[in-house]
Amino acid sequence: MCGRDWSSDVCSSDLTFEVAVESGDKAKAAAAYSFACKKLDKSLTKGIHHKNYVARQKSRLANALNKMA
Repeated sequence: MCGRDWSSDVCSSDLTFEVAVESGDKAKAAAAYSFACKKLDKSLTKGIHHKNYVARQKSRLANALNKMA
């Protein structure tokens, strides 16, 4: 996969998480959060995204997940 494919996968997993948060299903959102973090971490190790970008995105997702409680 090239960089554009990884970026697309990260955006898709982010969108899946946001849809799960909007639906109010905490279990589905937690699973989507885990998957999105996995994609972000993988893009970091492959050098697609910068470490600060990955940290910022993971923090944003975690805050959205925690606000569901």
